[in-house]
Amino acid sequence: MGYYDNEDCNQLITGIASSINGLILNKDLGVAFYNALRNIGESLSAGSCHIFCNNDKFKCPTTMAQYNWYAIDVPYSKDFSAQIGHDRNREKINTLKASRIFEVKYSGSTRKIKKAIGKYGIKSLIAFPIFVYEDFWGFLEVNDYHNERDWSHTEKNILQTTTTSIGGALERRMLEENLEQQVQERAQELLKNETYLNLAIESFDLGMWIYDVEAKTVKFNIRQAEIYELDDLGEPDDNGFYQVDDTNMFFEKWHPDHEKMTDEEFEDIANQNLPYDTERRLITGNGGIKYIMSKGCGFLDEEVPKIIGLTFDISKQKNIEWALKESEEKFKGLYNRTPAMLHSIDGQGYLVSVSDYWLETMGYTREEVIGTKSIDYMSRESRDFALTEALPEFFKKGYAYNIPYQLVKSNGQKINVLLSAISQSDAEGNFVNSFAVVTDITERVRTEKELKSSHAKFENLIKNVPGMVYTAHYPSLKMKFVSDYCKEITGYSKNQLCDGRRRLYSSLIHKDDIEGRNQVIQECLDLRKPFRVQYRLTIKKKKVKWVSEFGSGIYDRNNELTEVVGSIFDITDRVKTEERILSAVMQASDRERSRISTEIHSSLQQTLTVAALNFEYVSKNQNSLSKKSREKHSTGLTYLKRALEQTRSIAHRLMPKNIEDFGFIEVVHDLVLELNQTTNIKFTFLTNVSGFCLTVMTEATLYKIVQEAVNNAIKHSNAGHVTIQFILHTEYAHLSIEDDGDGFDLTDTDKHISSFGIASMKNRVTALHGSFQIDSHPGNGTSIIIEIPIEN
Repeated sequence: MGYYDNEDCNQLITGIASSINGLILNKDLGVAFYNALRNIGESLSAGSCHIFCNNDKFKCPTTMAQYNWYAIDVPYSKDFSAQIGHDRNREKINTLKASRIFEVKYSGSTRKIKKAIGKYGIKSLIAFPIFVYEDFWGFLEVNDYHNERDWSHTEKNILQTTTTSIGGALERRMLEENLEQQVQERAQELLKNETYLNLAIESFDLGMWIYDVEAKTVKFNIRQAEIYELDDLGEPDDNGFYQVDDTNMFFEKWHPDHEKMTDEEFEDIANQNLPYDTERRLITGNGGIKYIMSKGCGFLDEEVPKIIGLTFDISKQKNIEWALKESEEKFKGLYNRTPAMLHSIDGQGYLVSVSDYWLETMGYTREEVIGTKSIDYMSRESRDFALTEALPEFFKKGYAYNIPYQLVKSNGQKINVLLSAISQSDAEGNFVNSFAVVTDITERVRTEKELKSSHAKFENLIKNVPGMVYTAHYPSLKMKFVSDYCKEITGYSKNQLCDGRRRLYSSLIHKDDIEGRNQVIQECLDLRKPFRVQYRLTIKKKKVKWVSEFGSGIYDRNNELTEVVGSIFDITDRVKTEERILSAVMQASDRERSRISTEIHSSLQQTLTVAALNFEYVSKNQNSLSKKSREKHSTGLTYLKRALEQTRSIAHRLMPKNIEDFGFIEVVHDLVLELNQTTNIKFTFLTNVSGFCLTVMTEATLYKIVQEAVNNAIKHSNAGHVTIQFILHTEYAHLSIEDDGDGFDLTDTDKHISSFGIASMKNRVTALHGSFQIDSHPGNGTSIIIEIPIEN
């Protein structure tokens, strides 16, 4: 146990309070002790509870279990009390006699204790000493046969209070049993020897007084003076008694609510040998209240009427009694005001109490429901279930936990509830009443139905989505859930992908795409935006698939990102179709460029050349021309030559004729040589091949990409050096253009990725089924990396 919520703690306190009240009020100690043990055992879910009393004044540590209670499931309840007296464990007795709690678990105990408790199957034991008049009288022991439990601070405090109350009850009972007998039977004899009388009374810690009715004097012992807080008494007589002639010194200590006794009342008690029995409140020196009990009787001492009385300070017991009454009143108020549906039934199932919240929820008044049966407020199905199964089982076991019912409110509305209850029985084991807690779960049931319906729709949707739906842990991105379509996408099962020991899906992502994919996802998650990214998977047999991934983050109550949900679709066919379309477009464009370039070469440039030759012919005879004609002739010739150069340049840019004649490598060498002569940037070309290596169309496309990248570097980079690399590998060709210029922010996709030059380069690479990457950071230059499959 070790922990109590408010409901458990209130139930425990109520059970103990009832037990202590029984100890105070019940004249039969056996019944009071049994009820106390039963309430303790049931409240703490213990196996057995015992009160051990001293058998031989503890000359040896032997005790006998005189009062016992056992749970139903304890197998040793028949012979336990007969055998428990043989438990002669000095360690336990010595601990208890020293006013300490003895607590032990079986696994952590000594060999002797294991032997003592092991034969009865006890797993844990706790014992509290009981003192009567500061003497060790015995102890209270609680046993658990099922768990090696840790007893909580609340449990120990309440059990300690119980043992204190047991000691107080014993003191009071002993006092009540002895007072009258001592006063009636031994008064005459003890009066003959006042010294002996005083010593005997003082041994019981009692105040003693003798009132002489004729002389109106009072004699009393030191304990009487201490109880009344009297001082300046003078010296005691030879018998240890003090004497005063003013009874008002006692009356002055009484609470104002108590009336002083008259001389006539004293005379009646003394002359008629009447018993004297009263409880009073005294005002203490610090203004507090002290409770006393006084018992006595009248008698004649050599024909002199006198009254002898004994006084006992019962403040301790009264304070406990008042505290318990206050606790019960508080609990009753707590019961009614608790924001939960509480009710109690008797042995016939009639309601004996309900909480305010029960009435408020059900729509009834307390007068309408008290005395009616609890099943009257159930639906027909729940009523049948209660009568045939739930109630018989409850009366048999004595408890019920989370029993589902349907209750019907006063307006006819049905609500779903869970009922938990525990019963209380008398000393003979007969059912007295119950304490039940009813929890309204109508909203929860409705929500669960909606969730089940929503979950079914969601599952059906997932099954019909032609893609892999997933949930992944963050930040590891390990798969937590994947839909059945994962087999179609990856070739692996749900169990394989969701194996927490490895990140299987991440290992399938193409090595050139994994960094870019993770970067895009992380950037979008940081901005709390949905992400969308395309990349390649390398699945079994090195087959490459293009996929498109969509997703977003899931956040907890603290707004912390905990999971990522998304879906992955196979777009291989679409990508291949786009590649074919782009390839066709590029080929058509290149053919058109080639046609225009050819026409410029073969037609326009020839025409311009003929015109230029005629201008040259005229130049030989320009002296015959006028000055103005010569100027016009010179201007026309200049513009004609410029037109020839421009058309030649345009034709070269449209389709470099040298590619067909000399190949990509030589043309790039010539381009670098020309750029180093005409620009302030240092260009370098590195390659591991010479001559032709790819198709003319592929090399022409690569050259156009080089041209576009070089133009961008010249116009925008402010670079000091540009390196062009072309490396031929076994399976692919690698082309890179790197500069040491200003660079730019790749996250600004709207400004850069969509620009015409980069988009054109990317489209050309896609048409060749290749991969295109840009790596750039502000202040760190730009790198363009292209890989083309060797099959091209």
